[in-house]
Amino acid sequence: MVSTARIERSLVIFLVLGVGLYELFHAIFDGLQYMANVEFVATVLSMDATRNPDAWQEIDSPTVAFLAYTLIWVAHAASGILCLIGSYILTTTIASDEATYRESTATATLGVGIGCILYLVGFLAIAGGWFLLYQAPTPPNYIPNAQMLFLCYVAVLIYLAQLRR
Repeated sequence: MVSTARIERSLVIFLVLGVGLYELFHAIFDGLQYMANVEFVATVLSMDATRNPDAWQEIDSPTVAFLAYTLIWVAHAASGILCLIGSYILTTTIASDEATYRESTATATLGVGIGCILYLVGFLAIAGGWFLLYQAPTPPNYIPNAQMLFLCYVAVLIYLAQLRR
């Protein structure tokens, strides 16, 4: 008979693995479509996609667009890699005692946390709040997608935290 703890631990491994795969795929595809993504970030920063293209908070710097894109790409890659490593570590400790298992959740928590920060700060607060991306027609209004991913990742973080109690 399989224990409830082992089932819960298996579930969290697959949840963290799912976040890791999504973020890593996102980083790979963003890297492969580099120019299109830098142009998209430049469009958001210049506020050309919103109803306020002449707003005072717009940024028309290609350098800033490149730096913002790079930061986003690094966050996707770091989140994905840390989640994949975290799910592997969790797999190796699935049969361990509570204290050992609790310690093994750190990498997974960091990976999912970086994803949460990316979507909350990067997309919802900065792109949505400061640059008013929520006003853009769809596409390029990716605010609903960012909200969905943020909430999914928070759910994974909550589940990870519950297993650490």
